[in-house]
Amino acid sequence: MKDFYRQQGATLVEVVVAVTLLGLAFAPLFSALIVADRLEQRAAANTQALCLAEQLLERKRAALKLGLAGAADSGMVAELPAGYSGEVTVMPVNRYDQAVMWAVTARVWQQAGVDCRLTTWVCRRGSN
Repeated sequence: MKDFYRQQGATLVEVVVAVTLLGLAFAPLFSALIVADRLEQRAAANTQALCLAEQLLERKRAALKLGLAGAADSGMVAELPAGYSGEVTVMPVNRYDQAVMWAVTARVWQQAGVDCRLTTWVCRRGSN
């Protein structure tokens, strides 16, 4: 008769309690993973915006240094990837005898709240 009552495994109550405790232990970890994924996506969008702003700034800087027609114009930028908008602002700062100086700002943003702004100074020697 003793063998009939010998327990060979876990009862259903023990299994339910164990699964519940595991679920309670892992719930904060899953939440942290979701937050980490969102932060990673935002960091990737910020990095993309920074790279785009840097490209815009370098193009405008090169155009100003070369003295290309329309280089000192400001305005919106059309050649950005989908989801991004951008503008380049060129402000003349000073004009000396043989040099012209501008403050150039490139701004790239996204509807999700990403906003990147870079500014540099460009100086060109020569008569213009």
